[in-house]
Amino acid sequence: MAGITIFEEYERHFNDLWPKLIPQDEKFAKHCLEVNKSIDDLPDDDPYIKKYFNSGLTY
Repeated sequence: MAGITIFEEYERHFNDLWPKLIPQDEKFAKHCLEVNKSIDDLPDDDPYIKKYFNSGLTY
């Protein structure tokens, strides 16, 4: 039996789907779980937010 993916774990933990506009970066999902913040709750200076979002761009 296969285990759940990091994205399924993210979705279960935050009760929210992994955003479709964000690449499926397992390290990003793991980072969110480690800091206990969904993508929406990460600060603007978070390294993954800086990587995937240009300043002023929202999804």
